[in-house]
Formats: sequence, C-alpha cells, structure tokens
Amino acid sequence: MKTSLTYSNPGRRFFSCHRYSAGSKQPACNFFQWVDPPTCPRGHEILPTYIKKVKTMEEELRMKKKEKHLKHYLVGSWMFNLSFLISAGFWVTWGVSA
Repeated sequence: MKTSLTYSNPGRRFFSCHRYSAGSKQPACNFFQWVDPPTCPRGHEILPTYIKKVKTMEEELRMKKKEKHLKHYLVGSWMFNLSFLISAGFWVTWGVSA
C-alpha cells in the first residue's frame, strides 16, 4: 500500500503493483486501486502544506546522502594520492629508479 503525495489526491492511500510508478518510462504493471475514498474539500486545503514539507524533507535527505558519498570519494582520493606520494618519495629517497 502506498500513499499519494499529489495535490489532486493528497494523503489518499492506494494499492498498486510494486513496479507501478505514475509517469515512469520503465515497463510496469498498470494495476492500481484506491483504498481510501476521495479526499474531502478540507483535506485539499490542509494536506498540500504537509505534502510540500514531506517532499522538501525527502529532497534534503537525498542531498545529504549525495553529499556523504561525495565526501567518501574525496577522502578516498586524498588517501590514494597521499599513499602514491609517500611511496614515490620512498623510492626517490633510496635511489631506486622505477
């Protein structure tokens, strides 16, 4: 079961195939069925604010994960370069040609 985070059906739950994704270009089953009745007018007034907050938080989380991966890559590349410089310095110091 999934929850709609669209403005036309805010907070409305539905069943779908696990491969279902509205607007997806990948092959998927088109099974889709609403569990909840249509959202009431008051829900249309209140829920979009919360949906916007959820989407903002999800985007922030995606950005933090991306930043974490970039930091790991950066540290790894520094370690590789440092080890290369140390080993090159070792060979130069001992007069060994590569």
